[in-house]
Amino acid sequence: MAKKVFVREEIEALLVGLIIYGTGGGGAELRGRYLMNNDFDKDRTLEMVDLEDIEDDAFICSGGNMGSVKASVGVNFKKQVQDWEEKFPLLKSFKMMEKIKGRKLDYLVPFETGAGNTPIILTAAARMGIPMINADLVGRAAPETHMTSLIGHGVSLYPMCLV
Repeated sequence: MAKKVFVREEIEALLVGLIIYGTGGGGAELRGRYLMNNDFDKDRTLEMVDLEDIEDDAFICSGGNMGSVKASVGVNFKKQVQDWEEKFPLLKSFKMMEKIKGRKLDYLVPFETGAGNTPIILTAAARMGIPMINADLVGRAAPETHMTSLIGHGVSLYPMCLV
């Protein structure tokens, strides 16, 4: 399995790509930048694997940050990222899913592509010591949870843990 391990110098190029693929949504670029820089400052390993390399029986969860980009106007992202060192809500959600399913997660995948949401999953995966999959469930950013390719393939969105 080929793993891509990111280095700090790739942050800007990754964010530009996520902005383009996110088509105007997917969270704030500033939050994504703070998250990834914080991860490098904390010596976390940000790694990604290709979808083709995932085992058929892998336990995968998806997630992200919910809410309008406009709701984040005035949010101090730097402080939020610092606060997440003490209490990262997304980790609580993923740990709950592990408890519900009775097994450890193998991979995380972003719900949507975006300069905010992809780095959130990348940091969650790094904090859990697992890779993020180079994919997402929408193919761009999406305004609603049900707008995922999983639905078209008969895969349920439930159980879904929200924090």
